[in-house]
Amino acid sequence: SSLVAKAVSRHVDQTLLFTVGMKGAEDIRFARRLAKEEGFDLVVREVQVKELSHYLLATLKALMTFDELQLQIGVPTYLAAEEAKKANCKVVFSGQGSDEIFAGYSAYKDVLSKSGFSAVEEEIWRSLSNLWNRNLYRDDVLTAHEAGLLAHRVQDAT
Repeated sequence: SSLVAKAVSRHVDQTLLFTVGMKGAEDIRFARRLAKEEGFDLVVREVQVKELSHYLLATLKALMTFDELQLQIGVPTYLAAEEAKKANCKVVFSGQGSDEIFAGYSAYKDVLSKSGFSAVEEEIWRSLSNLWNRNLYRDDVLTAHEAGLLAHRVQDAT
């Protein structure tokens, strides 16, 4: 995500970053440090425990799934989309695919130690080929839902 933000900032004068997490979360600390070092504006959305059930239900309704992992990732995405809407953003970039391209997950280290570099390369390509199915589709649905576009898409389909 940091690399994407840096690349976007080379073409967008006022790059605005969004991060979501619980108070004291490591991701928030990292985002604040990055924003300060790079001179980015940053919107931080600290989630309160009492809000989680509301946003979990909203995410579940938008995604129409009970997949735990999709919901766990979806709630912060939903909240980031909500903040982007408040900031009147029309285009949003995400870091989806960055960990796959740069082998950023610990699972890649496990594959490397067991099977070598060619197996890591195969795993990266497998992950990238499945990226749309879960990650990009989920994020598209949630951002479209928050932007009010999902209802229009459903109406257009009927």
